[in-house]
Amino acid sequence: MPLVLARLRTRIEELGRLLQKRIVIIDGAMGTMVQQHKLDEAAYRGERFKDWHKDLKGLHDLLNLM
Repeated sequence: MPLVLARLRTRIEELGRLLQKRIVIIDGAMGTMVQQHKLDEAAYRGERFKDWHKDLKGLHDLLNLM
């Protein structure tokens, strides 16, 4: 098995062990992934925030509430 795959397997196994013991928070480039979808203001507002008094575009955390 190539070294890169062996290291990947080791990391996956370690993550599995951690998940069995505790809550794991994985932080990554979520904002970058969301930006690739080129969402407009309406997409961020949804029904819940349709009348909000400030611009919401770019507030990626709001997408978790919809």
